[in-house]
Amino acid sequence: MEIKLKPVAVKNGELGKFKDSYRFLSNSQSLNNEIEFNVTSFERIKQLDHDRLVYFANHDPLDQQNRRFIHDIYPIFTSLQRILSLQQSDLSACARISHLYKDSLQKHLINCTPDSILHWADVYAIWSFTQLLYFPIDGRGEGVVAEELLDWINTVDVAPTTEEGLEITSATIPHQHDNFWPYIYKCIIRGFHKTATQPLHSLLSHPTKSISTTAERLISLLYTFPRSTTFQFEHDYLANHRKWRDEAKRALSSIADLAQYADEFTKDIFDDITLALQLLCGKKNKIYEVADDWREGLAAFGLFVMPSLRRDDIPSVMEEIFKELPLDTTLPDQCIEAALATAETTKAITLCNDFDPWLVAHLTDLLDKIGAVDHDPEWVFELTIRLSNNNAQRFPLTLRQHFLLQYADKLASDPGLWAITLDYYAQCGNEGASRVRALIVRIPLLLDAKAQRTDTDDDKMDADDVFTDMSANLPNLTRVEEILSVCQEYALEEEASEVCRNTAEQLVERGFYGLAVAFCIRAKEARKLGRITDLILEEYISKGQKVFSSLVDSIPTSLLNVTTSSTGDMFDDEYSGGVGSMEIERNETQDASARALARDPAVSSRLAFLARYKEFHHSMKKDDKSSAAELLVETLIQDIAPRRFWSVLLADSLPLLEYPETLFSLEEAYELLRFLEDVYTGVRANSERDYLDPLARLLAKDSGDAPSYERALSELEVIRLALARYIAKCFLV
Repeated sequence: MEIKLKPVAVKNGELGKFKDSYRFLSNSQSLNNEIEFNVTSFERIKQLDHDRLVYFANHDPLDQQNRRFIHDIYPIFTSLQRILSLQQSDLSACARISHLYKDSLQKHLINCTPDSILHWADVYAIWSFTQLLYFPIDGRGEGVVAEELLDWINTVDVAPTTEEGLEITSATIPHQHDNFWPYIYKCIIRGFHKTATQPLHSLLSHPTKSISTTAERLISLLYTFPRSTTFQFEHDYLANHRKWRDEAKRALSSIADLAQYADEFTKDIFDDITLALQLLCGKKNKIYEVADDWREGLAAFGLFVMPSLRRDDIPSVMEEIFKELPLDTTLPDQCIEAALATAETTKAITLCNDFDPWLVAHLTDLLDKIGAVDHDPEWVFELTIRLSNNNAQRFPLTLRQHFLLQYADKLASDPGLWAITLDYYAQCGNEGASRVRALIVRIPLLLDAKAQRTDTDDDKMDADDVFTDMSANLPNLTRVEEILSVCQEYALEEEASEVCRNTAEQLVERGFYGLAVAFCIRAKEARKLGRITDLILEEYISKGQKVFSSLVDSIPTSLLNVTTSSTGDMFDDEYSGGVGSMEIERNETQDASARALARDPAVSSRLAFLARYKEFHHSMKKDDKSSAAELLVETLIQDIAPRRFWSVLLADSLPLLEYPETLFSLEEAYELLRFLEDVYTGVRANSERDYLDPLARLLAKDSGDAPSYERALSELEVIRLALARYIAKCFLV
């Protein structure tokens, strides 16, 4: 495997120079096929500027065709796991699943690239052979198997070809074609008997009567060869086959007598016809002579030598076949098929491990369902250690779990396959569970992805342009909702909290403070929630009341209602929450524990202040000064206002104090005076920044000057005077 780094870390021809510089390449690899490279040095002073580069690479990426195949296979895999959970893993159910896998592989072959089609054709051949031997479509597999073997070999290794037959039959004298008899023999052992009769008809016009007569008899035998697929009962087929074989033996005996009188011109033809009859009679040595490999020999063995061949007979038959047709160990696909044929399933799946990760994972999974995989704990542990390059897992694994885990690690290299990857990990015991927890918090949240609109969304857009304008700029929470749903499915409380924490951080970076509040509550992050509420107040100071109100509106009303329940419903329908709050509530990201956190005084006071301060400005805008005064005093008296904002609230009280009507009771006026004195006390204690900074910035914003604590103190003096007048007025009333 070659990974090209760009820009290059070491130029061609400069490897020796690189070594002499006492620098070296360092790398680390993650579970999801990602590799990190960097150039480092024992001596920091020798580190060059370009050595500071960090390279990230993926050594086994998935192409588009493979991704489509993975998506097609995924529902089949999950269906198989459900069958197991329902304790319905009988052979017929597994056979149906195997057939679905086979169909998907066949579909995948159509879309394969030229450089991968041969590999996937071999995968298809291996899977088809496994299905033939271990997952018969009838769920029993008790019948004779020769026809199925023929169908398999003729599908995965086409021979003879149609072009060969056309070339021979179109010749002037077909039986004189160089490939005439090899073509006939191949047709016979591959079961294409009627196809073989077409070129044989050229022998009927041979000038030698004995040859034409014998050819006619051979053609008749080929036409009448009994096939198990045409009989309803097996005993009828075997009886008919015995009768037919007796006829073939008589034909072979008679041609032996005729061959004694053959001249030098006809002897070769008699020998060729004799070999054809010997194949039909089931002469094993002749079948092995004609067959190209053990697969072809096995199919012919079941067709001619042992027509009663069943699946259970194949391992013993293979011992004999391998003696005459040795296995080509340079062909990995045939080595796997040979192990399957000899019932060495564990050997087969370990060979599959070197051949294809998809194949070994799904083949082992399916074979495990029928108990065809070795489960000896000590032996399996040693094997998995060897397969893992001597890297022991944290938890003991079965072979099935090991290969599924290995396949899932490959899927993890593609972030778009995260949901599929998690389901594969979930089948791998404790080790898989730990990787589920590790992966789910690393899934990209895709908050900036464009949401796909539906017809319903378009109708809403037409009905409410305001909603459209607001929602167009909202982050896409679809991926977050999917991840949290999976966390709930797998009971991953801590991971769900971490996902919410990460979501909140990203929302804060994008300025969606209201949505971030909801996810902080879900993550039980009181400290981060405090930071967000401070940022919302900063938005009020820097951008004004309108922006502040829209941010508070984006906080889910369910959270604000929790924090304000003690004072009743303070929000009318018009201001019951914005688009963001509806988004969160609709997807129910708050659970009971999150609501409990929202009721915590440290949290609820922060949210309550935002809600009430927003409502205060709303009341002032509606010229409902009585409600505004009530809200302002309650905010201070109930100790939910941040200390740094006391001076701002006192400044907000100024127009209410100067209003002709009395909006505060005498006791409330004294409370305002008490808070004013507390601010002065804090300032005298050298805490000007803590008490005056927000007010100073607001005043500077209005005037366009730089913030000044002196001006803030002057404003407080104005408030003190207004309070004195107001209290005096209260005494006069």
